[in-house]
Amino acid sequence: MEPTVDRMLVSETPIYIYTDASVEGTNIGCSWAACDGEFIISKDTIPLKECGVFQAEVIAIKEALTWIKKSHPSNRNYVMKSDSQSAIKKTNGDIVIDSNILSWRQ
Repeated sequence: MEPTVDRMLVSETPIYIYTDASVEGTNIGCSWAACDGEFIISKDTIPLKECGVFQAEVIAIKEALTWIKKSHPSNRNYVMKSDSQSAIKKTNGDIVIDSNILSWRQ
């Protein structure tokens, strides 16, 4: 069976985005990395002040989503991976987090 035009426009391999946050003493930060196959195609580390690890996790997700929205066409699929159950649950299956944190829907 030949792929349809729509199917040919979407790459078979998604871009995987990994997010994380950490707190060590008074040092707080978050980061994200976007990988296309074995290659890191973009990444960022953000030092933060006066926030908890949950907020840092959400900021990492928000920054990764902002990168997708600004930098990449819709002909790619994206898979975001996070080890923060609370941040994932807050999205309720969509990428929508209460308005003072993030509101982004594809």
